[in-house]
Amino acid sequence: MKRLDWLILIILILSPIFINYAILGVCLGVDVNGSIDGWLGFYGTLVGSLVTMFVLYRTRAWNKEDNDITRNAQQKILKYQERRIWYQDLRKQLDDNFKVLKFQETISVANDIANGKCVDSFKYLTSLIQDVELQSHKCDTYFIKEEITPVEKKYNSNYSEILKYYGIYLNDLLSICIIKSKNNIGEIDEYITLTLIHTEKVLEGLNADESHLLFLKNLKVIIESEEEPISKICDLCAQKIMEISNIQAMKLKLIEVTKELLIYEQKEIEKLFN
Repeated sequence: MKRLDWLILIILILSPIFINYAILGVCLGVDVNGSIDGWLGFYGTLVGSLVTMFVLYRTRAWNKEDNDITRNAQQKILKYQERRIWYQDLRKQLDDNFKVLKFQETISVANDIANGKCVDSFKYLTSLIQDVELQSHKCDTYFIKEEITPVEKKYNSNYSEILKYYGIYLNDLLSICIIKSKNNIGEIDEYITLTLIHTEKVLEGLNADESHLLFLKNLKVIIESEEEPISKICDLCAQKIMEISNIQAMKLKLIEVTKELLIYEQKEIEKLFN
C-alpha cells in the first residue's frame, strides 16, 4: 500500500473517536437527536462500509497494477526472445558476409591466371562475382529500420568498402582472363573499347561509382600511347594480380568491426531486462 492509502485508512478508523469527543461530545453542549451511542454506531457502520469499499477499490487497483507488471514482463520476454532470434540470424548473416570473401581461393585463382590457366579461372570468377553481388544485396537490406546505430553504420561502411574493392578486383581478374585469351593487340583493344562503351551506357544516369572501370581505362591509355603496348599491358595485369594483399589487409579491419557489432547488439539485448 502507498502512504496515501495508509493515511486514508487510519483517518477512517480513528474518525469515530474524534467524532465522539469533538462533535457529539457532551462537553460542547450540543443537542443531539438520538443517543450518542446510536449515532456512533451508525457512523461506525458507515466508516466500516467505506473501509470495505476502499479495500475493494485498492484490491482492484492492485490487481490492475499486478496485471500491468505481468503484461510488461511478458512483453519484455517476448521482445527479448524476438531479439535473440534476430541476433542469431545476424550472426549467420555476418558469417555469410565473411565467407563470401574467399581470399585464399582468389589468391589461388590469381596465381593460375598468372600461369596462363584462364579457362577454369574464368568460370570460377564468374560464379564468385555472382555470389558477391547477391551477398551485397542481402547486406544492404539487413539493417533497414528507422534508426541505424553508429556501430551498425560502422560495420556497414567497412563491409561495403571491402566488398566494393573485392568486387572490382574480381572483375579485373576476369578482364585479365579475357585479355590473355586474345591473340593480338587489336582484339584486346576491341574488347576493352566495347566493354567501356557498354558499361558506361549501363551506368548512364545512375550516378554510380565508375572506379571499377579504372583498370580497363588504364589499359586503354597504354594501348593508345605506347608503340609496343603488350609488355606494358602484361606488367599492369601482373601488378593487378598482386593487389590481393591490399584487400586482405582490409579483412582484419572487418574482423574487428564485426566483433564490435556483435558485442554491441548483445549488450542491447541484455538491456531489455534492466
